[in-house]
Amino acid sequence: MNYFELHIGDLTEATAHLTMLEDGAYGRLLRKYYATEKPLPADIKTVQRLVGARSDEERVAVEVVLDEFFTLQSDGWHQERCDAEIAVFHEKQQGREDKREGAKERQRRARERRASLFETLRGHGVVPPWSTTTAELETQLSRVTGGDASQGVTQPVTRDDTATQTPDTRLQTPVGVGDPAEQDASPSPQMSKPRKPRARELTLSQWLAEVKAQGKQPVPSDDPILVYARDVALPHEFLHLAWVEFKARYTAEPASGSKPKTYANWLVVFRRAVRENWLKLWYLDGQQYALTTAGQQAQRAHQESGK
Repeated sequence: MNYFELHIGDLTEATAHLTMLEDGAYGRLLRKYYATEKPLPADIKTVQRLVGARSDEERVAVEVVLDEFFTLQSDGWHQERCDAEIAVFHEKQQGREDKREGAKERQRRARERRASLFETLRGHGVVPPWSTTTAELETQLSRVTGGDASQGVTQPVTRDDTATQTPDTRLQTPVGVGDPAEQDASPSPQMSKPRKPRARELTLSQWLAEVKAQGKQPVPSDDPILVYARDVALPHEFLHLAWVEFKARYTAEPASGSKPKTYANWLVVFRRAVRENWLKLWYLDGQQYALTTAGQQAQRAHQESGK
């Protein structure tokens, strides 16, 4: 216990007859008792040492207080009032823990509810902003399902404590565990018109081919990621290395039994890969960026291949 209540009236009445030395010994014994939340050791010499009783008078004072205010039991010296206060403290602690666990469970269910609502709405071509409240999501779902907001969604089991929780807005079914490209790579989109068809998901190779056929650059010269790199002082050659390594990783043949990853817009994926340093190519050394071992290896590999 970090603190305990001191009832001045009760204490004064019970200890008025003690000498100042005995009163001081009693205070130290109480503090040690509450600090350890257990009885004092049965051996009196050990107790005297714990409370710093060094002189003969101090040792005698400890013995006097123990004999009058404490009861020796099999596990040590007990003090009735201390035991009661510690028991109440533990009950309160357990109550707080139960409340915390209950809050966690409510939040977990609320997140599951929101994720289910977002997923169902996306199935109807509606992509709300991530900050949309659960009540608004349910209203939107009710509109697109003709008033049945429960269609395809598990009914809520608790009050939503996480109305602003970021939902899982992944654009594909995850393929491998732990790969950052399986995470949501899209920014929070604005509300789209109901039943608008979803963009076709492509592999990186297919997406690059489409971009080239349209006469565009994969990373335009005015793309936000270039502005981001400038703002954080990330060297342009590091950004270029990130693109080359990103392209090499996600155009390579997938492992046996795995499917290639697909996204509607790979540029969005690349932006996030740079911001979060998915490929672990660099680190910040003081005020400047430097390549990691992985970054240096990637740089050498691409230099040798002429990319």
